[in-house]
Amino acid sequence: MPLIFASKYNAESGMQIDYASGAYPWGRVFPNSYLFSLYDQTKDTRYKTLYKTVWLYNNPVSLPKNAIKGAKLLGDTLTATSLAQYLNVHPMCTKFCDSYTRTTPSLTESYKDIIIYRVAETYLMGAEAYLHIGNADSTAYYYNKTWVRAGNTAIPSGSVTMNMIIDEHARELAFEGDRWFFLKRNGLLYDRVKKYAGEYLKKDVVYDKWTKNNVATWYPLPNLILNNDTVIRNNVRQFHVSWPIPQAQIDIMGAANFPQNTGY
Repeated sequence: MPLIFASKYNAESGMQIDYASGAYPWGRVFPNSYLFSLYDQTKDTRYKTLYKTVWLYNNPVSLPKNAIKGAKLLGDTLTATSLAQYLNVHPMCTKFCDSYTRTTPSLTESYKDIIIYRVAETYLMGAEAYLHIGNADSTAYYYNKTWVRAGNTAIPSGSVTMNMIIDEHARELAFEGDRWFFLKRNGLLYDRVKKYAGEYLKKDVVYDKWTKNNVATWYPLPNLILNNDTVIRNNVRQFHVSWPIPQAQIDIMGAANFPQNTGY
């Protein structure tokens, strides 16, 4: 789990694997800009404690000496200027980082507990349930359990809406395996995937290198798309809210023409 969520920062010049940077990385699952937009980044403590957004150069042997970006020193901030670099230092979730059971930062195995269920999910289920039955006091009580703990001002009774619970669920339980079930049971899965899945990012100016006669020239590329990983938004269909039934399970039912879920 720690490897999957850690950005591949060590692929960059001037970087080597260490605990502070995320230990050994694979870089597979990342937060997107939509998730980050839900946090008050100046107040909500979860943004600072659950995500890593900055990497500092830590390898004196391979510090870059690029003419555009300038020579770097240990402790300088690594700034991405291309798509490849951006993915290598993509903001990451640190919930699964493990510097205790991983006795060296290069170790790939981890024995840290995996999050299965915790009280924060119970609180948000309580807020969701009480909102559905119209109990405003209990809705606000359970909503505020996670909201206030994260450094935000308590929401008064009668002010909590379903959209607020949807956003707080994302802020609190991101990457814990709950979102799909939450969105499905509230009839929101298709709509939310259609609007927010994947990531689209554009940067005003990045630089690319053109080499001729062994002379490298760096030139600006304005409005370059850093990442467009939004194909899922176009491909999702309404029937995807249910999974296909394996043929072996259909056969076990023993009934002729036992129906497959719609769309499969």
